[in-house]
Amino acid sequence: MRKVEPVYLAGFTFFKATLGNSLMTFRTDDQKSLTIQFNNMGVLIPTKLGPNQLEGVKHIPSIVGNDFLEQEKFGLYVNPSTKVAYLER
Repeated sequence: MRKVEPVYLAGFTFFKATLGNSLMTFRTDDQKSLTIQFNNMGVLIPTKLGPNQLEGVKHIPSIVGNDFLEQEKFGLYVNPSTKVAYLER
């Protein structure tokens, strides 16, 4: 992790870490792999990692950033009532 800064989300504090060059692999509709390289992948890590804190943040959904969606030309579709979510390119 190269750079760490605090981020406040849903009443919790996270560290925003920059991972640098990273690869992300997705499965396509036809079960093939699609691998994308990122030059500056960032992640949020809870500042406190005890059982009580982890229990508190587990309800916060994973977030795919707009910068990722725009850069890779993905659309994010979510229908909470049917519990369906997918990326489309």
